[in-house]
Amino acid sequence: FVRFSRPFEDETIRGYVLAVGREMFLIAVVSDQIRFNGFQAFRIRDVRKFARDPFAAFAESALRARRGHRPRRPKVSIANLRRLLQSAGRTFTLVTIHRERIDPSVCWIGRVVKVGKDRLSLLEIGPDAVWNAEPTEYSLRDITKVEFGGDYEGALYLVGGEPSGPPSGAKRPIGPARAVQAPGSKAGSRRSPAARLEACKRAGGGAGGRPRDASSEGGARAYSMLTASSSSSCSSCLICSGVSFAWLVFTVTDVMVPVNPLPHWG
Repeated sequence: FVRFSRPFEDETIRGYVLAVGREMFLIAVVSDQIRFNGFQAFRIRDVRKFARDPFAAFAESALRARRGHRPRRPKVSIANLRRLLQSAGRTFTLVTIHRERIDPSVCWIGRVVKVGKDRLSLLEIGPDAVWNAEPTEYSLRDITKVEFGGDYEGALYLVGGEPSGPPSGAKRPIGPARAVQAPGSKAGSRRSPAARLEACKRAGGGAGGRPRDASSEGGARAYSMLTASSSSSCSSCLICSGVSFAWLVFTVTDVMVPVNPLPHWG
């Protein structure tokens, strides 16, 4: 259970390292609320003050008490950013990218349509859970962090469903642990408010498993780089209009159901 900082974020990131590549590494994120909340991939060169979390005993005890099982490593490649985006796009319905050198206060969430040699085509979904009509292209060299499988992405997909445009591709799960959909409905179809409410009530939990350590020569060398960086000088999406978090609320007759605190949105 580790923690580290980055030059783009004020807060430290906490979680379990699941895999380490030559350029990037993957963690299972533990939120400030001491709950597992999806996966994040970071560039090794951006890491600062990497170390075991000094409050690991407390956090792990809380996770066990809440029956929070450490997620298995998802079927994504961290060989490089291009392969990470390709594999995450196949495994997860929504992927979040950050371009923090351009604007650290903004993130972009959507479906991976295509990953070229140096550009990503992303069909975006907005904070109102409405899909854009056309995909947008981004330069790979500008992407500093990638997220997927989190509560916010899952909530967006529960409301937004599948995009109506042609670049939808094959149906993919919200995360490796489960694909949340309304009972009796087709995967990815538009759902009524009542069906969405039922899906939200049923959603939750995660797959247990053991993390995969760096076993390759390149992975071991990269992990050494992580450890060495501890002497040099979030778990959610970034700041949106100064709001620390929001509640996604579904209203069915007189019932309002909060579905997890949402991370920040740009």
